[in-house]
Amino acid sequence: MFTLINQQCHHSETPLACLRCIESDPESESASRPVDVAAILLKCLATHSSNLAVNMTGLARLANNTEAQPIFEACSRQFDEMGQRLSAAGACLKRGDYDGANHGVARAVGSQATCLGLARGRVGDMPTQMYDMRMNDALSEAFLRIVDRL
Repeated sequence: MFTLINQQCHHSETPLACLRCIESDPESESASRPVDVAAILLKCLATHSSNLAVNMTGLARLANNTEAQPIFEACSRQFDEMGQRLSAAGACLKRGDYDGANHGVARAVGSQATCLGLARGRVGDMPTQMYDMRMNDALSEAFLRIVDRL
């Protein structure tokens, strides 16, 4: 089981992020196939996406800068959309549509890129949100590599 997880995460560019995600999920103990590992990565991505949506909504409420508030609101919507796309990718993964799952995750990460494009240079530091976005990048890359080998 953990040999499978190590093997799958080892193929990603950020094996430590992959391993942390997988090992944080109680279902990792029963992961017996690469697709199980990919499903757990999707759950981690969905959690980060949901957290980012909530955090962006909170930042919008607290924004003192009138330019920043609509950006945070738009980012919150982008992360909500990301969650929907990840859910659709999970449905594809369950039915064995691996190309659809990869496409869904790639599109989901595009929602994050849209937020980054909106925020870059217009809002102050967002260390927590930037960490979650970097984790999303790392986990999505690991997911894509695992699913590519299915």
